[in-house]
Amino acid sequence: MNDITLTNTQGPHAHARVLVRGNASKPTRALLLFHGRGAQAENILHLTEKISVPDDLLVCAPEASGHTWYPNRFIVSREENEPHLSSALDVVDALIATCKEKYSIKPSDIALAGFSQGACLVADYIARNPKKYAGACIFSGGLIGSDEELEKEQWKGGLKATPTYVGCDVQDPHIPRERVEKTSAVLRTLGAEVTSRLYTDFGHAVHFEGIEFLSALLNRR
Repeated sequence: MNDITLTNTQGPHAHARVLVRGNASKPTRALLLFHGRGAQAENILHLTEKISVPDDLLVCAPEASGHTWYPNRFIVSREENEPHLSSALDVVDALIATCKEKYSIKPSDIALAGFSQGACLVADYIARNPKKYAGACIFSGGLIGSDEELEKEQWKGGLKATPTYVGCDVQDPHIPRERVEKTSAVLRTLGAEVTSRLYTDFGHAVHFEGIEFLSALLNRR
């Protein structure tokens, strides 16, 4: 395998281990996968077994220190999840930089997907670093921070029609429906093409529609 260690990150997730799969020799596109709380990078990589992976696709899955990206719920104030939150976002930034520096893959050819804590990380990163991405999948997650913080935020920049999936159960025990709806609204404000889905009787999981969205995203040209 071609697993790597990120050396240009700071804080609790410094020197994060990254599992590398797919085309690691001459990729032209990349998929970055982020696992949930208590999980490992290997867990989120199982998603690739359910989709059609293009021959030119690099797949990277970083692993959080202690298998947790941040210690508290994602709907509390951002400060309550520091310094882990900033360090986790630093990991995303470092991975995108690595794709550019090592493989000449620009953000518009990078898709990001995550589940639970990983989904929150993806949502928060693209909202605060808006530009054209190949796509984003937010599986049972949403923007990070308190309601008050999100209301005060001045969302600026442009996601430039980045295709984005936001999917969650209406009674997910970890993700309030209101935060899912707020996340979809903010990402639309930032210019993303959002496909938002609320399911019933599904639980805290990755819905098959989300997997189909990701597969279609990676295989369209």
